Amino acid sequence: GDGATSTVQNPTHAYTEAGVFNVTLTVTDSIAATDSDETTATITAPQPVIEIGEITGGLFKVNVVIKNTGDAAATDVVWSIKLDGGLILLGKSSTGTIPTIAAGGSATITSKMIVGFGKTTITVTADTATKDQAATVLLIFIKI
Repeated sequence: GDGATSTVQNPTHAYTEAGVFNVTLTVTDSIAATDSDETTATITAPQPVIEIGEITGGLFKVNVVIKNTGDAAATDVVWSIKLDGGLILLGKSSTGTIPTIAAGGSATITSKMIVGFGKTTITVTADTATKDQAATVLLIFIKI
């Protein structure tokens, strides 16, 4: 379908781009008799898949693991960490961009400094993934 041919026994082929290709196999036996069969091959491009992993608290900040479980690198992954509820004096919202997460890799993001009191919901968004986590802010400590 992409113009490539092979004359070796048990050929394999790697496509260089995604698409739908007509594939023809022609077999020649030892007395030069031939037979052909045709089918289509649908080749999809590798894609990143962003997931939000563990959300942890601690002194002043929230840390979140962002995973790429796909089979291609993810680039320019936009993320946010938002706290809703409680009395949050500092750090109610943090945003950023991760330049690259390799296929099968991960990156840890960190919020701005958080100061406040009370029960809150931490909402983390990265690319199209979203995850909520209940937490309590105790002045400078975020308890998950």
